[in-house]
Amino acid sequence: MKEYRHPLFPRLTHWLHALCMVMLVLTGLHIHWPEWLPVFGSISMARYIHFIFAWLIIWCYVARGYYYFSVSKKYRDIIFRFSDIPGFFKLLKYYLFGIFTHAPKPKFGKYNPGQKLAYSVWPIVFIPQFLTGFALYEPEIFSFVVDWFSGLGYVRFWHFILTIFYSISLMAHLYLGTTGATIFDYYIGMITGYEEAK
Repeated sequence: MKEYRHPLFPRLTHWLHALCMVMLVLTGLHIHWPEWLPVFGSISMARYIHFIFAWLIIWCYVARGYYYFSVSKKYRDIIFRFSDIPGFFKLLKYYLFGIFTHAPKPKFGKYNPGQKLAYSVWPIVFIPQFLTGFALYEPEIFSFVVDWFSGLGYVRFWHFILTIFYSISLMAHLYLGTTGATIFDYYIGMITGYEEAK
């Protein structure tokens, strides 16, 4: 039996956000290692595409925030709170051990504590990612960022570290997307809006 769980707007912004993250990582790797990963031709083209998707992901965060706080008013569904901490460890135990022993999956609301944590942390982590990225592109305009990080080398270092964080969390997200009722259930749900009822 199918259950409608994902309205159209969250689905559209979810896939836009996913596309942005993939393109930012790929273009960022090209910019960082142009001689090893010349995926987009010239480095200037890689930078151009990188900033297109940087602005897209900014507007994606703004649009999703507006949707959850002003339109649907369901922001409590996606904000990680102290009350979610016990459930998070319960979920972590399931994914580290229970899933391999066919233990029953813990039941939560529409979003589990892990999803809430990701939805809460990603926008916060994106702020220094955004600032360091623009400081690398326009160090004179964003000199306060360069000064705060004690030089352009450290700005580059932290921008890369944050990219690794996003890359790891994206890979974890892709894996966890296969743990629904079927291996493709969550992915299909984010396309059609319907998932198998638990």
